[in-house]
Order: sequence, then C-alpha cells, then structure tokens
Amino acid sequence: MKVLKTAVFALSIALAAVPALAQRQGGGMRCFQRFAELDADKDGKVTLTEFLSVQHPRGSDFAKQMFTSKDANGDGALTAAEFCPSN
Repeated sequence: MKVLKTAVFALSIALAAVPALAQRQGGGMRCFQRFAELDADKDGKVTLTEFLSVQHPRGSDFAKQMFTSKDANGDGALTAAEFCPSN
C-alpha cells in the first residue's frame, strides 16, 4: 500500500509540472491554439495578412518585423514550427 501511495504522489507531482513545462517551451498548447486561431483558411500556415488580422499591442510595423523574423525559410508564411519554436 505504501508503494501505491508513493506512486500516486509522484504522479501528482509530475502532472502538476506539465503546465510549467509547456509555458517554458514556447507557450506550449496556448501557442498552438493561437496559431490555429490565426490560420483563418486552415491550410496549416499563417500568412502575413492572417497575422495582421488581429491588433498587435506594439503596432503593425513591429508585427511585420516579428513575422519576418519568425519566417525562417522566407516563404511568406509561418508554419506551426516557426510560430511556436520549442526552446
């Protein structure tokens, strides 16, 4: 019985750490949810037009620079991997 209690305790500690780990890795699920929201045509890519369709706190010029810096292959669209890089 003591082994079972220890295992349950260890599992609860591990599960409690999951949200913190997800936040450290580029926002985790929230980042992928945001990507899906921006991908208006659901083609698996976020174009600059889709990216700018929402208001950005620092303005559209900053948003354009951010988009360009995330577009690793320069194709004019962000994949989920480019949008939510894992650190």
